Amino acid sequence: MFLATMSDEGKRLFYSLEMVLAKSDESFDSTEEALIKTHCVEMGIEYKGINDINVELRELVDNINSSLTKREKKIIFIELIAVALVDGEYHENEKKVIEEMRKLLNIPAEIAEDAVELVNKLMTVTHSLQNFVEW
Repeated sequence: MFLATMSDEGKRLFYSLEMVLAKSDESFDSTEEALIKTHCVEMGIEYKGINDINVELRELVDNINSSLTKREKKIIFIELIAVALVDGEYHENEKKVIEEMRKLLNIPAEIAEDAVELVNKLMTVTHSLQNFVEW
């Protein structure tokens, strides 16, 4: 949604983060992969697959905090929530990664809760529209 507006560094860091998140529940399904591929198209970067990224969450967040704007951090946060929710399940490991991201990015808990709620609504509408189109 907002990824195209980010800096090249922001896009690179986001891609790495979404791979970390996608790996966190040990279940990388086709809906997650489809969303990540869509993100790559939106950002104008190449999709390299789930096994291409091997970095630590803390290192990524340190780079984000030192090089990205507050707006880019919010974009990353909401887009990561979308990756976590796209398969219709919000796994405990995904929740842990999202919560760790929230803390490391200094996002207040109430703002994060609002973000999850808004992304959940967006996912519901998106799935409804996809079903409508497929009908």
